[in-house]
Amino acid sequence: YEGTVVLPPYKRVIIDEAHAIEDAATSFFSENLSRLALNRALGRLFRLRGTAKSGLLFRLLAYGGGADRETIWSDAVDAVRAAAAGLDAAALELCGQESVFRLIPARAGLIESRLLPPFLHLGQAISRLVDEVSSLVAEVERKTGVRNDESGEAAEEDGFRERAPLDVESLLKETGAIKNRLLDAAKLCTAFTRFQEYENDVFWLERRGGAWLGSGAKDWAVFTRTPIDVSARLRTALFERHETVVCLSATLTVAGSFDYWMRRAGINAAANAEGGRRPLLTGSFPSPFPYAVSVLTAAALDAPLPGEAAFRDFLGGALTGLIEASGGSALVLFTSFESLGSAYAYAAPRLATRGIRCLRQGDDDRGRLLRAFLDDTESVLFATDSFWEGVDAPGDTLRLVVICRLPFKTPNDPVFEARCEAAQRRGANPFMELSLPESVIKFRQGFGRLIRRSSDRGVVAVLDSRILKKRYGELFLRSIPQTKTSFTDFRSMLRAVEHFLSQ
Repeated sequence: YEGTVVLPPYKRVIIDEAHAIEDAATSFFSENLSRLALNRALGRLFRLRGTAKSGLLFRLLAYGGGADRETIWSDAVDAVRAAAAGLDAAALELCGQESVFRLIPARAGLIESRLLPPFLHLGQAISRLVDEVSSLVAEVERKTGVRNDESGEAAEEDGFRERAPLDVESLLKETGAIKNRLLDAAKLCTAFTRFQEYENDVFWLERRGGAWLGSGAKDWAVFTRTPIDVSARLRTALFERHETVVCLSATLTVAGSFDYWMRRAGINAAANAEGGRRPLLTGSFPSPFPYAVSVLTAAALDAPLPGEAAFRDFLGGALTGLIEASGGSALVLFTSFESLGSAYAYAAPRLATRGIRCLRQGDDDRGRLLRAFLDDTESVLFATDSFWEGVDAPGDTLRLVVICRLPFKTPNDPVFEARCEAAQRRGANPFMELSLPESVIKFRQGFGRLIRRSSDRGVVAVLDSRILKKRYGELFLRSIPQTKTSFTDFRSMLRAVEHFLSQ
């Protein structure tokens, strides 16, 4: 109650868009390391460009230490930069043309020979630099009477207030924060070298592209340690800590059941049942939108399955026909940039001859792209992952949503892969426990882009015939509101779409 905090004390929490709570917690509890992030931290500590000197360490010299340290600092910082670059190069080589490389026991020999030496080198270089920073900080604290505790908070000793300029407090606090960040990086290096000891975490590398940094920019690697299961942490940090937690979302259920979401979020239904220590109340409330008369859900029985060679050609032609039928005003949702690119290359020039403007994710910033789509009510937006939710385009701007494939996660997602393996070890079916319910929730998010107000009207067309041909497809259909339907061959479906939109 007396400390400096961002939020005042609270006992009750309301979480909107709660379907994303597991992803948000996974990101929060993950640890990351990269050459770029290290270089930013190092630049804040000490920079020497010709005769120009700057950085926190240089500024602290005014309060203690000698100029002879500058060479030591420069060498120590350069050593960390060089070690980070060496680790980065080794990681990119392991990634090859793939974007992700996961550390697993089957690759232990490769990891030990390629990654262990540069990880150890970087950890040692960081330790030497931290020792130098700690030495300077201790001397400044002794001379000024201002000390910095382990949390980075500055505190003054009695009797030193007039002799300690206010600036030194902020300098020590910021230096302490950077030092702690470097120590965390060194600890993460150590954890990566002992990854097999952490059965509940997944360790992985990801290649990031440097094109946006400017001409000649290189790719870099991000090293991530992620907890496989965040449910216990959510339960402890959120649900057990506060008197009341209200979770809201339009997509918390799968076929009317909250079980999947509650299990992933750490809510123990048995322990919190009515009459237990803490009551658990759930409720699903019908939408005020008239889906039954305002929406047509369409799918083609004769569409090739996504894994078949003919699907790519079918997709391009089907998209062109559907968008021509709607006169534009369409959002086309993909599950991969590769599929998006090929479909756009086929459909965009053909639609342009009809005066329909096609926008593509990646050609501009997300906000500007969305604004262009909203401003041009007859345009078409080809998009993937981040546009499955958070797009609000009411009225004539959006009359057609096309879901090209059911949104199952790609097999190269290292965290999802590790979670599936954990489910298998428990004797569970990963597809039924994880893949299917997660895909249904995302499908519902994509479906929800169409109707944003009661007067909206339009079509959701699903070009993945698994929704009709596979037994699990029924779960997707049972999880969306009741609408008009057209489940037939594509030509008949297209005529139904044209007729519905012309009414």
